[in-house]
Amino acid sequence: MDETIKLTKSRGEKSIIVVDHGHDIELSNIKITNENYNQNNIAIMKSENISVNSCHVEGGRNAVIIDAGSSLCKVLDNTFYDCSGGIYLFGSNNIITDNVINSSGATLNSGDGITILKSASFNNIKNNQIIGGNCYGIWALKGKRSGNNISDNVIQANVTYGIYLESGEGYLIQNNRTERNSGGICAEEISNSNISGNYVTNNLISGISIGEKSKKCIIQNNILSGNNYVDPEEAGYGGDIVLWGNPKGIIQKDNITEQKTRNIR
Repeated sequence: MDETIKLTKSRGEKSIIVVDHGHDIELSNIKITNENYNQNNIAIMKSENISVNSCHVEGGRNAVIIDAGSSLCKVLDNTFYDCSGGIYLFGSNNIITDNVINSSGATLNSGDGITILKSASFNNIKNNQIIGGNCYGIWALKGKRSGNNISDNVIQANVTYGIYLESGEGYLIQNNRTERNSGGICAEEISNSNISGNYVTNNLISGISIGEKSKKCIIQNNILSGNNYVDPEEAGYGGDIVLWGNPKGIIQKDNITEQKTRNIR
């Protein structure tokens, strides 16, 4: 499917392209320019094995939504520019890879590169570039979820955190490069997860921070430097690796840091 779509603010539908109860459909080489920031661009609803690839989406609300009833979908090799949000992921067992997501967020502190919602589980989010957004690079909101793989992404110059995990278990956070965000990687309340091999540098406040309700996590083989380059007394909670309170069962191994781990109680 090759198509060029240019829409103005007058368009009224919630989404421009909707795949509803679809199977084995490929959306490729579509170009969308959308001036309506209340309107989504591509929505996949209750569908299976849908591919969105080699598309260019500029403007609009979210570039792609995959709802909770959709699985085995692929979003790959796309460019999403200046959308309010990049990819909204409610579904499980999907692949999000090799996308460039640039300048998300219509206003400051709104719009993320990739947002993981509710019970979205066992998704592979790999090899994406998420740059210059007005909120989080990747944000996992509160929800009962497990087994998401967030690996090999480049996440740079976002207004808040590069990767922010509010809850969930069984995360693999591996080989990501998070640089020049407000914070690198933050895990608020996660368990049985592995944060390893990440390159976390020059983030404003903290490199890797672990909340007091997190438990049974491994932090290993990460390289951290240049984090907390504001005054530590002013920031109050900065550093390369920061543990809030007394999270249980946190194992640190073979990390390379400029600063000692900080425990903030």
